[in-house]
Amino acid sequence: MKFLQAAGVAIFAVAMSMSAFADANLDRCASTQDVDVEKRIAACTAFIDAGKDKSANLMAAYNHRAGARAAKRDYEGAISDYTNVLKLDPSLAAVYLYRGDVYYSQRKFPEAIKDFAEAARLQPKASMAWKYLGDAYDENDEPSKAIEAYRQALKADPNYADVHFDLGIVYRKAGDFKKSVASFSKAITLRADHAGAYNGRCFSRIQMRRMREAMADCNKAIDLNTRIATYWETRGYARYKSGDLALALKDYSTAISLSPKSANALFGRSMVRRKAGDKVGGDADMAAAMKLNPDIAKVLAKLGMVP
Repeated sequence: MKFLQAAGVAIFAVAMSMSAFADANLDRCASTQDVDVEKRIAACTAFIDAGKDKSANLMAAYNHRAGARAAKRDYEGAISDYTNVLKLDPSLAAVYLYRGDVYYSQRKFPEAIKDFAEAARLQPKASMAWKYLGDAYDENDEPSKAIEAYRQALKADPNYADVHFDLGIVYRKAGDFKKSVASFSKAITLRADHAGAYNGRCFSRIQMRRMREAMADCNKAIDLNTRIATYWETRGYARYKSGDLALALKDYSTAISLSPKSANALFGRSMVRRKAGDKVGGDADMAAAMKLNPDIAKVLAKLGMVP
């Protein structure tokens, strides 16, 4: 879950009274320590079903049960609980974000968009709400709306490095590599250890044929985090485009060792092997990539990754 685990939730003023719990069930319901998920859900349910409290504590019980249900991937139960909170108080921006996050986890992006948009309407200066709205628009293949939402997020917080990164991704998908590089560069300026931004800028610079700068970015991304398969894939592609097939093969093989079911890495290694004259190995990698994702060639072509 992207929002429920995110830092900065406290920016939202959630009007739920969490003080002076007199009810033992509500105490256990609210606890996130030393009480397992099933026991928390049972305690919340007992408090709710007792029907004795119609105050903010009832909202809190629904809210805590929703969080616990989401943690165990009972998404429909979580949505139902968050909806009950909003029936009691439809002004809670944070709860729209929580419910939107559950929809997002289910890849129900239209529903997530509605909830994130309402959160942003209720809290227009909350950059997080705009960011998640942009993320949902991006996943729903609405790039112009994603860009506008990200711009609103930056209006609220110009130094939000991850939003500059997100903009870089959207611009790259749209083929505007100049703006993509500028956005990734801004993210790096704000956060020098943003490995994802270095990786993103590397890929965009490959498309711009700025290979020396691309390699420097890819190397930096890997230096910052050697455990992310995507970073090895990107450098493998940079080396492939530069004609350094031996090192490209090594990078793609490292990516596959980190993520054996990466269709992207298998497809990339297939390109390298075929170009190096290893048709048997290349065909085997391509078959494995197609088994994992029959549309992998189309997906990577959209990103500009072609043989």
